[in-house]
Amino acid sequence: MPKLLFGIVGNKNTGKTTTVLRIVSYFTEKGLNAAIIKYSHHKFDLQPPDKDSTLLRKSKAQIVISSTPYETVYYQRQKSRQKLDELLDIMNKSDLGIDVVVCESYPAEFPPIPLIFTCESIEDFQKLRERYLNQKPLFITGIISKTNISELETFPVLSSELESDDFSLCIKILNEKGKFK
Repeated sequence: MPKLLFGIVGNKNTGKTTTVLRIVSYFTEKGLNAAIIKYSHHKFDLQPPDKDSTLLRKSKAQIVISSTPYETVYYQRQKSRQKLDELLDIMNKSDLGIDVVVCESYPAEFPPIPLIFTCESIEDFQKLRERYLNQKPLFITGIISKTNISELETFPVLSSELESDDFSLCIKILNEKGKFK
């Protein structure tokens, strides 16, 4: 099981992926193995439509596994979204020893985990608070961090810029409160 597990949630274009990439980069530079779970409401298209792998995936096969010497991609048709514990089980079966798991766009209806909110405005934050009512964010980042708001409803608003003191605080909070239970 991972040592750290947390989610990053927010509306489109508020800095979720940027934040995920910066945090994963930080942990991998420290020698930890990181994994990302990307939740989405639409189908994934990872290759151009004319590539064989895409044509195979679009067939009626229930499972398509594409494997190269460098990576394996597993496509499975399903009737509902896989739960977090099911995806963690898949990770645990690998021999990679995952230390940190970051869940981008973690669904509000899933069991609570520590969350980072990425927001563009106070209104954005308020909508996220309503949607994730049963979950407590650790801090807020994203576009809103470029404004003069320093704290919102007692949640710290931190910059996700790698070189900033805020980013150091971000990592400290994750290490303290993002522990896997």
